[in-house]
Amino acid sequence: MWSWSATMGTYIDKIAKWFGLEDCRKVTTPMEPGFAVTAEDFVEEPTESMVTEMRSLIGSIGYCATAVQFDISHAVSVLSRHLARPCGKVIDAAKRIIKYLWWTRDFAIKWTASALEEEQGSANVIIGAVDASFAMDAMTRKSHGGFINFVNNWAVSWKSGLQSIVTLSSCEAEYVALCSEVCEVKYLRSLMRELGHRQEDSTLIWEDNKAAILIAENECSSDRLHDETLLSWDRDCVRYTGASNQVCKHGFQGGGLGDVYMYMNI
Repeated sequence: MWSWSATMGTYIDKIAKWFGLEDCRKVTTPMEPGFAVTAEDFVEEPTESMVTEMRSLIGSIGYCATAVQFDISHAVSVLSRHLARPCGKVIDAAKRIIKYLWWTRDFAIKWTASALEEEQGSANVIIGAVDASFAMDAMTRKSHGGFINFVNNWAVSWKSGLQSIVTLSSCEAEYVALCSEVCEVKYLRSLMRELGHRQEDSTLIWEDNKAAILIAENECSSDRLHDETLLSWDRDCVRYTGASNQVCKHGFQGGGLGDVYMYMNI
């Protein structure tokens, strides 16, 4: 059995000291539940020092989110929208993330694989999950989407961000997020092939929206999806499978998060 881990503990100690947030009051979440900003929060014009501080904060925590701490990705995405014109509320929220990082600085990503997993063919296999929140941004009504992909029992890539278009339903929001995940899976499969770990089987992607899966499989109408380029491209990724003729399957086992899944051989 082999294992390899990555952590940001030393770096987190440095940024906590830089911003004077060492030995802070314990926080258990990156953001306060229900955190949201409105136009009223930005009535006051920010000072130059506020802009500089906000950029420094986001740069520091953004590195953590990109490298190891995927659990702060959503919070960093929400706050980084206000780099040019921050307010006191978002600056305090960014400092809360550093407090959270300081209390979770021992968090580590640990990849492992056993001889049995290698014999069974489950080692070095990509598994993905994707989700979206419909019209989550109160100011633009754009949806927020994200995905995470695993290899050897831990995460290897992730993303959380505001979608570039306004969607008209939760199905659309989920489908746009699914399209982003398919792009990432295509890249990861290509990378694994170059590293000598070709993905022989279809990649499992967990998706909790039945309608989005049916549209991807071309099994129901897509009149509500206004971006036909995304629609056609995603369906082609499902349809053209190389050696496998039946690549896309779906199953529904109870309606809970993660109970809906699909296979994509890309």
